[in-house]
Amino acid sequence: MSRKKQSLFEDLIEAASYLPWWVGLMLAVVSYLIFHYIAAIDITPMKDMKEMGGHIWKQFAISFSMILQYVVPMAFIFGSLISAVKQWKRSRIYNKQTSINSIRKLSWQAFELLISETYRRKGYKVIETPEGPDGGVDIIIVKDGRRIFIQCKHWKKYKVGVKE
Repeated sequence: MSRKKQSLFEDLIEAASYLPWWVGLMLAVVSYLIFHYIAAIDITPMKDMKEMGGHIWKQFAISFSMILQYVVPMAFIFGSLISAVKQWKRSRIYNKQTSINSIRKLSWQAFELLISETYRRKGYKVIETPEGPDGGVDIIIVKDGRRIFIQCKHWKKYKVGVKE
């Protein structure tokens, strides 16, 4: 199934949701300051018609920045909230595990979160790919310049083979 086309706003939210929550908040502040600075620029009156093109582009940038100074930071804030909730979920799932039986009771989504949190706690940089049973890489871990691709398999009834 193909992915539904998203707006740029939704893309920003999704991108921020894969970052640590505090990075998303920093991006919100920085983007607000940049767009606010541009929106506050004074336009000097044109001296002659030769300046018309530059004047129009400057006015366009200022007008667009007046909207973006609020929209872009909101996208980063929403993404940060999603990231914080995911972090809380991963931690909660990890802390609840007491045995192999408790792991077997997890859904495949929770199992992926458990695996990513386990590697995160072992000092790896963890990159979670978008959720979904796509048959591809679920998690990418990085440590000491080495990149490892992980495909999580959590089937209760079947053994699943893995091809490289």
